[in-house]
This record gives sequence, C-alpha cells and structure tokens, in this order.
Amino acid sequence: MIDEKFSRWAKSFSGCDGGNLRGSYWLCGIEYGGGDTEDSLIFDEVDVPKFVGMPHWVDRDAFLKYQYNWKAMKVFAALAGKSVSGYTSFFEEHRCFDQDSEYFKLNLYPIGFKNTSHASWTEWHSRKTGFATKQEYLD
Repeated sequence: MIDEKFSRWAKSFSGCDGGNLRGSYWLCGIEYGGGDTEDSLIFDEVDVPKFVGMPHWVDRDAFLKYQYNWKAMKVFAALAGKSVSGYTSFFEEHRCFDQDSEYFKLNLYPIGFKNTSHASWTEWHSRKTGFATKQEYLD
C-alpha cells in the first residue's frame, strides 16, 4: 500500500528546481543525482518550487557546474539558434529558471538517486513509500 504522506509529497513540487510555471520551455530530468538517505528523505509537501518568486538565482555558477544543467543549456541555446559554445552567456542572458524567464525545471521522479540503477532501491525505500521495488515506483 502506498504511503499517504509520500503520495501527497510526490504530487507536490518535490524534486523541482523552479523557474516560471508559465514558461514556454519545461525541462524534466529523470534522476537529480543527490542520493537521499533514510533520514534526509522527509515527505513534507512542497507548495512552491524554491526558486519561483526569487528575482534571480543566487549562485548560477554552482548550477552550471552540474553536467545535466550545462548540457540542458546547450540544448536550449541550440533551440534558440545560438552557439552551443555560448551556453553560459545564453543562461545569463535569458535568466533561465528565474521566476519571469521562459524556463521551468523539475524532476520526473522526486526521490534523489545517484544513478538510475534499480539496485539503488533499498528496504527503507519500500518501507517509506509503500513500493516494493524501484520499478513499481517508476510505474
């Protein structure tokens, strides 16, 4: 049986980086690479993505150090007809994922794992969510 607190959390903005909900471009990743632990995985509902409502990102360099994010910026630059080598400038110029940008970023699955391996699903994941396997969680 699916844990009710998990269900509410998973249906909220958990696993979301933010941006503009009305933006033209939404980016949805599969794994965010964090690797939650039993103690860190708390199912408190997330009402609003943490960066929505902020005028700008506090630390853009930290955001762009992650491979997924800079590759995403290259894709967005290419879609806009810009040079992919200028992805950093594109990110700055378009204020990607700011509250009034055209971009929004979230994760398809809100629990953080370091990779997509099904072996990363543990007994405590099952106990906390109600899903016996990672495949059940994905389904």
